[in-house]
Amino acid sequence: MLYNQEIATLDAYINQVINEYPVVGITEEALRKVRASGYSTPYYYIHTYGDSFDELFSFYMQNPKVEIDELQNKFNNLKYPTEAITYTIYLYMKEESSKPDKAIFNKIVEGLENMEGIPKGSYSVILNDNLIDKVTSIGIKDNSLERSDPDPIIIK
Repeated sequence: MLYNQEIATLDAYINQVINEYPVVGITEEALRKVRASGYSTPYYYIHTYGDSFDELFSFYMQNPKVEIDELQNKFNNLKYPTEAITYTIYLYMKEESSKPDKAIFNKIVEGLENMEGIPKGSYSVILNDNLIDKVTSIGIKDNSLERSDPDPIIIK
């Protein structure tokens, strides 16, 4: 995977968050059923926009056995807008009856804003209560706390 070290840093931060605060991600089962495209974990997913990565994708499709170092080098030389890659951190309160906690949300956002060594991109943070609609598989509701477009966290 590209951005191996940076993703490991992001994963370490998310693990710190779930160990420090009463928040969780989605289950592995829900991950398999709901998040079908892109790179996903129980806590976040990554999505690309626009055609900034078309050249890299075409290169990979023509050379699927390419060495990761060569692919990483091509990726590093791409000029793409920060907003071309979005990282959406999607968390839930651990306790069933808990509403999203503003203090926890603010600490997560602040920690992310001050992070170094995570991938370049546009970051959104969403903290939901503990209920997911079983029909729509959506957890975001009126009481969800969200920092996202048009004011995402930009990491350059």
